[in-house]
Amino acid sequence: MKNEPINILVTLDKNYIPYFNVMVLSLIRSNPDEYFNIYLLHSSLCASDTESTEKLIGDHGKLYLTEIKEEGLSDAPTTDRYPKEMYYRIFAAKYLQIG
Repeated sequence: MKNEPINILVTLDKNYIPYFNVMVLSLIRSNPDEYFNIYLLHSSLCASDTESTEKLIGDHGKLYLTEIKEEGLSDAPTTDRYPKEMYYRIFAAKYLQIG
């Protein structure tokens, strides 16, 4: 019997795609018998940004891109150290339709 998929949540902007790919590769290599649903919350990515990630995941899982519209977070305080993507984790249940 196959295990249930493992759900992974990631929030990032375009600048972190290379680091995200390293994480995905490590995740798959460390858990070769697992299947992953990877939920990526973002506000600035396009399909071409995640092509390399899709290839890395292959048949080990599925990547779900969820674009966040910024109206609700337009007044949220941000800095270089605390970008708006940080808030996506806090409100992930609002944005994700899992189940």
